[in-house]
Amino acid sequence: MKTRLLILWLFWSMNSLVWGQTDPLVQANTWWAEAQEAYQQERYADAVQLYEKIQRSGLADQALYFNLANAYYKSNQVGNSIYYYEKALLISPEDKDVLANLAYAQKMTLDQATTPLSPTLGQSIAKKIIRWNPVRLKYGAIIGLWLFVGFVVLYRLSGTSRAKKWGFALAVISLVAGLFSFSAEALRTRWILKDQPAIVFGIVSVREAPASGTPELFTLNEGTKVQVLEELDGWGHIELADGTQGWMELSGLKKLRELPE
Repeated sequence: MKTRLLILWLFWSMNSLVWGQTDPLVQANTWWAEAQEAYQQERYADAVQLYEKIQRSGLADQALYFNLANAYYKSNQVGNSIYYYEKALLISPEDKDVLANLAYAQKMTLDQATTPLSPTLGQSIAKKIIRWNPVRLKYGAIIGLWLFVGFVVLYRLSGTSRAKKWGFALAVISLVAGLFSFSAEALRTRWILKDQPAIVFGIVSVREAPASGTPELFTLNEGTKVQVLEELDGWGHIELADGTQGWMELSGLKKLRELPE
């Protein structure tokens, strides 16, 4: 009898564990379907709430950000719509639908679009590496190292010159591939720390220095995208696309990218 109870308890525990793992996904799919229905029925506020629930559950992706941005756009919340279109572009920078809808949303902002500075060669390379998959880079570095060790062993233990040549050549290739992946991941992390885009919310004053009593340089309206260069005591040193810089309170900004742990 005790054995049967133990088996039943183990079966129940495993079943609960499985359902516990899949339940968030099932719930997210339910919210997604309800949000899509609400959007089709032009109940945009309800759609926003449901999409936000999915985001808070940790299951956000490019499609969620895109749909959430569309719902905010239909609700005439320009700042939030631009914010989530930009979030979608961080995942899929070349998505034509996102780019087109972002352009429409930006036309509703009060600030005139600034002409961006031409990126330097280093900035162009950085933007490309930032888009690479960090997990693949880490695995590439680990696999490259282990292959290097394996081929070195092959080179040392081989009894023929042909096998030694192959072992040496493959060891060099593995080492180069591993070092490249490791270096690319290190550079990616470093550049992400510097690449901190953010969206302005509300009407904010940009000042000459990080203090409310300093001269005002200009104002920015909701939906403007800026780059946060540094932070100091609740203030951010920001830069516009055309290179214009100044200081503003961080409370008026919403960052697009989370800093790596």
